[in-house]
Amino acid sequence: MLTEVKAEAELENKVIEGGTTPKEPKEGRSRRFRYFQLALILLLAAGLIVLTLVLLGPQTGSVFSAVSKGLGGTNSAVGSTSSGTASKQAQPWDRKIIRNATLSLTVNEMEQALAQFRALALTEGGLVIQENTTQQDDRPSGLIVLQIPSQSFEDAITKIRQVAVKVTRQETTSQDVTEEYVDLKSQITNLQLTEQGFQKLIDKATKAEDLLALQRELGNVRGEIETRQGRLNFLDKRTAFSNITLNLSLPPVAEKPVNTEAEGWQPNKVVKEAWDASVKLLTTVATVILRVLVFSWWLLPLLLLGLGWWLKQRKPSISQL
Repeated sequence: MLTEVKAEAELENKVIEGGTTPKEPKEGRSRRFRYFQLALILLLAAGLIVLTLVLLGPQTGSVFSAVSKGLGGTNSAVGSTSSGTASKQAQPWDRKIIRNATLSLTVNEMEQALAQFRALALTEGGLVIQENTTQQDDRPSGLIVLQIPSQSFEDAITKIRQVAVKVTRQETTSQDVTEEYVDLKSQITNLQLTEQGFQKLIDKATKAEDLLALQRELGNVRGEIETRQGRLNFLDKRTAFSNITLNLSLPPVAEKPVNTEAEGWQPNKVVKEAWDASVKLLTTVATVILRVLVFSWWLLPLLLLGLGWWLKQRKPSISQL
């Protein structure tokens, strides 16, 4: 034991004096070397991964994007479809707008103006849906309703104003029915899916009561589809055509000015007025006599009796003379 202690002390003195370290065992050196190799391999692998990501960044992003789309394919497809539909609906030419106009016009000739407006409707690809004329104080007035394609609405208004002598009133209205139109189409689609579901259940039904109940529900669904489809068709037609109502009248009659200037003596006019006055007087006297004679016919017998009595009384007086 003492010998070992002395040997260790001598070894320490040699290390201190010579500055050298004792040699490590061979097993410890080999373990550290393996650790060093492993760390170096890991470092090289990490470097290769980073280099690959740097060089292939865009392609890698596309791959990950494709994978993510594959994982969420259904939601992604639905989302893209919805966004596409929304973008289409946002476009102004897809909006459903009902446009109408009412104008009050003054025209020189009523029939000529009505004929021009009828021709205008046909030229623009429309038609006349109402027309009537009335007489008041020997002056005609008219009403005509034109149905014009919506794309020709502004052009038709311009041409109508050119026919009129004067436009006394113009009113234009617009009604946006896009929201109702889209909602109806969505309801019809959902109802059609429900109809298909009921049809499949009917095909599989085995009991009579189940079959009757399903057919009743199917009929209700089809009725709802027809109602909404009818409204949809109406909106399609009303947005495709615009109604233009025209109230027509003639210009007011100008009163003749009264001639207040003194006129000179006109013999012909005096003779004519005197003759007219005499004829009028004779006509009046004759009318009175005729009316008296006709009215007093019952006095004629009395007058005759009185005349006979007067003549009878007169004869004696004459004989006495």
